[in-house]
Amino acid sequence: MAADDARAKVREESRTPGNASLSIGESYGYTSKHGAALLIDCRDDGETGIIEVSVDARKDSSANSSDTEAFAELAAETLRMATRQVYRCDNSTALPAGLPTLGTPRGA
Repeated sequence: MAADDARAKVREESRTPGNASLSIGESYGYTSKHGAALLIDCRDDGETGIIEVSVDARKDSSANSSDTEAFAELAAETLRMATRQVYRCDNSTALPAGLPTLGTPRGA
């Protein structure tokens, strides 16, 4: 059930005003002014689980200093490393090279 909870939280956060959907390959998540999160199913030796990575700024900063694209790229690179080098997911090729796709931020 933890995987279902993580999926539900990411879907909810992607709909939060100011946030935007985020995806690359089979992964999905959201980005905000000061962070990003991505999820992907990980198959390893017949077992399936979920990997979630999130990056965020833990400091007060103005909206002018935020960079949603940088947070999205950092989350994507972190997820690639986790699926290929840490967990060695059978489906690690499900995360292609390149930049993640960002949706339009929800209206505030």
